Amino acid sequence: MTDENILTRIDKVESHLAIQQLAARYALAVDSKDVEGVVSLFVEDVNAGMSWGTGREALKRFYEDALSHFYRSMHLIAGHVIVFDDNDHAHGVVHCRAEHEAGAQWGIMVMNYKDDYERHGDGWYFRRRRLQPLYTTDILSRPRGPGFLRGWTEDTADSFEGEGARLPAEFPTFAAFWRNFPPAHVASLTAEPVEPVG
Repeated sequence: MTDENILTRIDKVESHLAIQQLAARYALAVDSKDVEGVVSLFVEDVNAGMSWGTGREALKRFYEDALSHFYRSMHLIAGHVIVFDDNDHAHGVVHCRAEHEAGAQWGIMVMNYKDDYERHGDGWYFRRRRLQPLYTTDILSRPRGPGFLRGWTEDTADSFEGEGARLPAEFPTFAAFWRNFPPAHVASLTAEPVEPVG
């Protein structure tokens, strides 16, 4: 093995660890209401969304609003898959279970984030985070369809622009797996079977 190969492998390991830290630091910053900390994890020219604009100042306004809709929260990160596109770009999926206190409600959201990452200088940053909910519900309720976005606040389901829960339907293997079983078997397990997202 050449010195160049060893350096490339070390860079890949260090990059992998740095990207994993992005997800953990994001969760901690959101839960501690550290808006500056959240914003610092994104590239400087981040697109904060059509109604918010571009750049970290726009993203700061977005998070100041988003974090004001719940008092306490805890984002538990699990399972982080990272794929490198080249030395300075990667994408990945991070599973998360979040709990939020909003008035008399205690909400649960099980989701994943689809992320795009970029290296700038010596650091890795989010280029984009896309939240994909499996379900939301109050802690005292059972998740149920259709859509599985039974929010703990009035506006939770509306915040996903009518998409409904994208998981598990977004995984092409999910619906394909269940097509191998009789419909009666699937119906015995769920009242809300899914079809793949187009």
